[in-house]
Parts: sequence; C-alpha cells; structure tokens
Amino acid sequence: MMTKGQAEAKIGEIFVKFEKLDTGIGASEVKAYFIKDTVYVRLKGVLTHQEKALSESKDGRHEIKTLRAKQLDISRAALVKEVEEALKAKVMSVHTDISGKTGGRIFVLEMDKVVEAGF
Repeated sequence: MMTKGQAEAKIGEIFVKFEKLDTGIGASEVKAYFIKDTVYVRLKGVLTHQEKALSESKDGRHEIKTLRAKQLDISRAALVKEVEEALKAKVMSVHTDISGKTGGRIFVLEMDKVVEAGF
C-alpha cells in the first residue's frame, strides 16, 4: 500500500505524462495534493515555445486556454482512467486552467469518495 506522499507523487507523474503526450513537453515542476474528496494538481513550465509567443497578447492567452481545453476533451478519458486506477476512486469531474503569463496549469478533480483518508 502506498503512503499519501507516494500516491500524490504518482498522480503528479500521471499528469506530467499527460502533458507530455498532449504537447510534447512535460512540466518543469509538479505537485499533487489530496484534500478530502478533491485532488489538486499544480504544474509549472507547461507552455510550448509557440504558446509562449502567443502569450504575449490577451487574444493569444485566450487561444492557449481554448486549445488546451480542446486537447483535454480529446484525452480526458485516458487521464481519468489512470487517476481512477491509481486512487481506487471514481473521478466525478475535472476542472482546469492554464496561465499564459506564468506558464502554470492547475487541475482540480472531484472524486466520489474521500481520497485523503485512504493512506
């Protein structure tokens, strides 16, 4: 059985792999936290070279958010499956945002049960 820290690290690895598959680059830093029935994942350094150039304008930052939302729609099922297998809990919803200014991205996953207490 994994400790809470090991499980949080595993979830972080899943999200770095997800970013790498979707954009070709991983993240320079990742941290996952379990808070009751919620999984919070924070990634840094996820913008591609092209996205960094786009992020110079407000419209460009909006385009980055739109593109990343579409990418998530395509790969959501695979991501959710990996998280559910790792945590032995069902993902009820996935929320995300990305900052064109900082290059950071967050994910918030609502689970069907308290995951924090399972370790």
